[in-house]
Amino acid sequence: MRKTTVYSTVYLNEDEAEGLRLLSGATGESQAESIREGIRRLLREGVSRKYHSMGKGEGTGEVRPRWNPDAVHKKTLGRY
Repeated sequence: MRKTTVYSTVYLNEDEAEGLRLLSGATGESQAESIREGIRRLLREGVSRKYHSMGKGEGTGEVRPRWNPDAVHKKTLGRY
């Protein structure tokens, strides 16, 4: 198991900290285990990335394929 404070620190507001404390008390799990379970759930569910325009409206949320830098170079310059 890796200690994450080396990479980042998690800050909770008062409501989140109190909710985590109550959840841990109700389930009998440590607060750390509750946080790890939340992360595991998010990783299982995955996240669909929603794209937005640069502040000039809202994107459609359509998933776009990754672009290929070589194809862009060839299209713009006509050669490699």
